[in-house]
Amino acid sequence: MKERYPLKLGGALGIAVLGSLLGTTYRDELTNLVGDRLPSEAMEIASDSVGGGLGVAQQVMQDPAFGPQQAQALVDAVHQAFAQGVAQASMTGGIIMAIGTLVVLAVLPNRRKASVQDADSEAKETAGSLS
Repeated sequence: MKERYPLKLGGALGIAVLGSLLGTTYRDELTNLVGDRLPSEAMEIASDSVGGGLGVAQQVMQDPAFGPQQAQALVDAVHQAFAQGVAQASMTGGIIMAIGTLVVLAVLPNRRKASVQDADSEAKETAGSLS
């Protein structure tokens, strides 16, 4: 039972870290793409989440000052910003997993050498008993 706690803690921390990275990347990318074309209140809502961004795009479409072309540009920017956030979080997660794999491989050869030595001694004992 106690062995599960580090796994649960690691999973929760991983989700928190990668989720924060995704959210930050989304917000930064969306601000770069359309930050200067939206009022600050609309930008704040749009950069909060993908749903918020799509909701703002729907409002932009109904506003005669903006129109459907700018609404579509915002939808495209929301999709691009989210894709960039997912790519960034996935790359970071992959790098962390690769580093973890290298650490495990660096530690495991000692166990592997012990296993090989045990196997060799068992093979010699078996060969000796057969002779």
